[in-house]
Amino acid sequence: MEIKFTSSYLKADNVKEGDIITIIDPGKEQESKFTYPNGDPKTDYNFTVRYKDEERNLRMNQTSLKRMVKAFTSDTLKWVDQKAKILVLPTPNGDKEMIVLSPMFDNEEEGEGWAA
Repeated sequence: MEIKFTSSYLKADNVKEGDIITIIDPGKEQESKFTYPNGDPKTDYNFTVRYKDEERNLRMNQTSLKRMVKAFTSDTLKWVDQKAKILVLPTPNGDKEMIVLSPMFDNEEEGEGWAA
């Protein structure tokens, strides 16, 4: 039996380190439920990704966004069909785990990732 996800969002507790995702769309920018200390809302960047033959939503954190921009430019249209390896790391305050993406390039094996 295979366990199915109850959320459409990909979360750190539902993936394994080293799993591969493929970006399916250029993403959507939307106001976050989280705010800055001054009360201004943060911005979420949500992408549809393919993970183990399922389409899932992924809210990219700043670390993943910076890595993807460095690898593929800030034009998210160029991210479509790009692959990334999943890293599972502790959150900054250490109480949970988060997904960080390691972009992959066409000449890389699926066992290798980009570690900048």
